[in-house]
Amino acid sequence: TNELAEFEGFSISDVPNELESVYISHPKNACGFLVGMLNYVDNNGDSKHVMLICFMGTQNPDDWEINFDAAQEKVGDDRYYHQGFNKSAKHYYDALQNKSFSMGDGTKYTFSEYINKMGEGSNDYQMIISGHSLGGAVASIFTSYYINTLGGINVQKNTVTYTFGCPYT
Repeated sequence: TNELAEFEGFSISDVPNELESVYISHPKNACGFLVGMLNYVDNNGDSKHVMLICFMGTQNPDDWEINFDAAQEKVGDDRYYHQGFNKSAKHYYDALQNKSFSMGDGTKYTFSEYINKMGEGSNDYQMIISGHSLGGAVASIFTSYYINTLGGINVQKNTVTYTFGCPYT
């Protein structure tokens, strides 16, 4: 199945009405990520909103410090994560909480408010999370954080996570 098929009426030739992005770096200047907000009107005249979150892979010596911080850290009752990847995912998750993004019609939502909109069941709010290598591991854990914290069935349904060359988390 093609998860992107849920973006009804959107074609590659469509020009977005608004694209907003913000770069947030790690305290050690490692494994940064970019958050983009794509707002567009589909072929049916409906407003659609897609949050894109892209985590970068290993780029410098500080990233290797995160990679080698491989002790297993318990999260919740039944999950264990690679400690370095988990710390990075948690840092970015916390950093995003108070960032606000424009919805294209002048309204702004914080990350948490956007997730709540996704949870209302509308397919008008989507999220795509991606990462390569170190960024793929962080993307996987980041997705787990927000689905377990803010999510529900509609948030899961409206979220797609793609990783490339992702190490074991």
